[in-house]
Amino acid sequence: MIDGDDVLGRSPLVGERDRHDEDRQTFLDAIGSATEHLMIFHTGSDPVTGAPVPPPVVVSELIETAAAVLDAPAHESGLVRRHTLHAFDARNFRGVDGPPQSYDRRLLGGARALARLTADGDRGRRPPLLRDAVLPPHDPSGDIDLADLTDFFGGPAERFVRQRLGVLLPRHDEAHPDQLDVALDGLEQWKIGDRHLRGVLSGEQPPVLGSAELRRGTLPPFALGLRTLAPIEEKAQAIGLLAQSHRTHDHGRTVDVLYRLADGRRLYGTLGDVFDDRLVSVNYSRLKPGHRLSAWIRLLAAAAGSSHRIREAVVVGGGRGPRAEMCRLRVPDDPAAVLELLIAVRDAGLRAPLWLPPAAAEVAARTARGGRPAAAIRAVHGLPAWELKDQYAGLILYDDPDGERRLPPGELMALAAAAPFVELAPRLPDVAEVDGDATGGLRTFVRLARAVFGPLLDEESRR
Repeated sequence: MIDGDDVLGRSPLVGERDRHDEDRQTFLDAIGSATEHLMIFHTGSDPVTGAPVPPPVVVSELIETAAAVLDAPAHESGLVRRHTLHAFDARNFRGVDGPPQSYDRRLLGGARALARLTADGDRGRRPPLLRDAVLPPHDPSGDIDLADLTDFFGGPAERFVRQRLGVLLPRHDEAHPDQLDVALDGLEQWKIGDRHLRGVLSGEQPPVLGSAELRRGTLPPFALGLRTLAPIEEKAQAIGLLAQSHRTHDHGRTVDVLYRLADGRRLYGTLGDVFDDRLVSVNYSRLKPGHRLSAWIRLLAAAAGSSHRIREAVVVGGGRGPRAEMCRLRVPDDPAAVLELLIAVRDAGLRAPLWLPPAAAEVAARTARGGRPAAAIRAVHGLPAWELKDQYAGLILYDDPDGERRLPPGELMALAAAAPFVELAPRLPDVAEVDGDATGGLRTFVRLARAVFGPLLDEESRR
């Protein structure tokens, strides 16, 4: 069967390259070069989740052919041997279905020690988890980069693991399809919309941008592509038009920030997108809490540590459907005090893990404004499932970085019971006690959410 999108496959000509045939020929050459023994290795399990991974097509076909020659299933003929994850696994030394697979004496000692620990079914004492970690202050005399501060509040749990521990969890690479799509997913639509929006803001004409996108090859073919592009263009132009009403010229200026904290450290950075006396941030995405919080932190830094007077931040993004949405953030009466408290939360969050993503922090702070912390806890429990999937938080709670696992909100919020956040409590907004909160972590979580998002909500107006 020939793929309808494969023009070369429909009308093949002599001399044209065929990637699949070249792979097969290379594999055949490797087999033909073997003299006495042939061993073929392939990845059999996902390195993160441990899920089985099928062999490549050419390897599968070779296994099937060899099994047919031997007239026995592959798993019975000994053609395929699945190795253990660890070399000290006891199965390597037992030799149940044949001779042992390993004769390494040092590894044998490790296998025997592990067997003694698990002989009676007792796994021994639970190893320490990151959820219990409390570390000394992180570089208490070091200066703070403004970009690091905004990144921290984008995902405190991830920043604790990545910035403080220096651990980066691998992400699955996206597969590149060998066929044309007839529909685009959300990420692909965002990429096209973001390119279109940047072009609109730089002064390009919409018809020119649309024609370029059609020729880029990222859209479905023919009329399907035009139908897909139309709402994306409409939304990008609506966002661009609203943003341009607050951008007094095509290119904003940059402003340096340098603020000295009470403890002698300095917060430093450079702000872009400054138009006269306002910061203007533009995103094709829906206007989310993370976008507003990032602009709020940058506004505080500019008001407290820059000689250039900035009176407000404007954040423009997508709304429902093709519409644009905007929020204004005014400078508070004491921006330095608000900024210092945010830095104190960041310092505590680099000593112990904290789950306080912008969406959860905003819904908790907004609900608790009426003095109802229990309602704020229920609101966090009601967040969409995808807001509760975080591979870094899973690593912290269970030593399991499964990004598809829905984590229990109660355990995530209870991370705020750690000592660094308890020590910070006198500086946090006070709320009432929460019933059933044995460790005090739920109440502290709400207080942290109010410290981060409360001032922003007080100075925000939206339309």
